[in-house]
Amino acid sequence: MWLLQQSDGDVAQFNVPIHLALDDSDGSLFVVDVCNRRVALVSRRLDLVGDVAARHQFRWYPMRVCLDAGRRLLYVADNEMKDGDDARGRVVVISV
Repeated sequence: MWLLQQSDGDVAQFNVPIHLALDDSDGSLFVVDVCNRRVALVSRRLDLVGDVAARHQFRWYPMRVCLDAGRRLLYVADNEMKDGDDARGRVVVISV
């Protein structure tokens, strides 16, 4: 579990933050939070801005993320896991 202290005193919880992408335009991070099945946006000051992609957008588990900054598109690998291995997957494309 990874905890992020917020400026308002709240604490954001990440459960297996496995991968991230940096947005060079403002220094924010897109964090893949596998067990919470989401991609969260974190500011350059490490404040949780909110979820960019949530549980209902994934069939399985988000595993990797890639930002196309020019097109403002986020590509998220959504993988099914069986016996600890990737069984199949797809790419979810999100406009950011």
